[in-house]
Amino acid sequence: MNNEDFVDEEDIVDEPFFSPQIDAEMMASGKLVVRYKAGERDFTDFMKIIDGSGFHVHDRYLVDINLSGTHLYNVSFRRCDLSNANFSGANLEQADLYDVYLIGANLKGANLTNASLESANLMGANLTGANLTGANLMQANLIDVNLTNANLEGVNWENAIFCHTIMADGSVAKSPRVLDPRELLRRYALGERNFEQVILHRAELQGVDLRGICLKEAHLTYANLSGANLEDSNLIDVNFRGANLSGANFYDALLTGSELNFASVRNANLMMADKEGCDFTGTDLTGAKFYFPQEAFYHNTILPDGTIIVGPTDEAPC
Repeated sequence: MNNEDFVDEEDIVDEPFFSPQIDAEMMASGKLVVRYKAGERDFTDFMKIIDGSGFHVHDRYLVDINLSGTHLYNVSFRRCDLSNANFSGANLEQADLYDVYLIGANLKGANLTNASLESANLMGANLTGANLTGANLMQANLIDVNLTNANLEGVNWENAIFCHTIMADGSVAKSPRVLDPRELLRRYALGERNFEQVILHRAELQGVDLRGICLKEAHLTYANLSGANLEDSNLIDVNFRGANLSGANFYDALLTGSELNFASVRNANLMMADKEGCDFTGTDLTGAKFYFPQEAFYHNTILPDGTIIVGPTDEAPC
């Protein structure tokens, strides 16, 4: 999610509506967003009062929200950031969860029958005992997901990402794209440079020399690349969430569209690197050699001089 585009309550009532049902749904959606912005996180009672069926909230930042045990049949949270949300025991049958962030979310015992989770990021989510009958998990990120005792009948797994994924029977699944860091280094030493879309989750690559490597659209979540040399590398759309990039050299690298959420980039060299469209949510840039791109996203970002951009904002500091 790249904004926290909250609405004001007075703006909600003046919108034209097409039917009483749509009116009620949009009013409720707007009220939830306003109350979330005011600091509320527990919406279990709120949802019971309005009945969440048909509820629509799109493109919102709703981290840590509690909707446990709620009735959310046919709800739509498209492109929302619901990281660390609590949906335990919730009814999300036929829910539209396209491209949502459910990182670290609690979905234990949830009903996700025929739900759409296409392109959703579920990294670290708890889905033990959940009902996923007929759910669409096409291109979903299932790294570190726990599916123990879940009902997985008829699930669409096409192009989903598995890594340290605990399946319903307790087995651990991994995608063919998962690459051992030792194998990466071996192939790099032999002259190979194209490693697009590989999964190097939690890889130990401290101090390695990978100049000129192509890791476009790779997953380097929680990897240790401290002191690594990635000069002149293609790192477009790489997921560096939670990675240790302290002291790394990104000089003249392509970081366009990369996710640096909660990464440590302390004392790293990002001069001449293309950082347009990067997400710096929770990123620590203390001491980094860094110039601000015209288009990037900042939220609780520690700048090189130690100041903090609380945000969320896509405006570069002056």
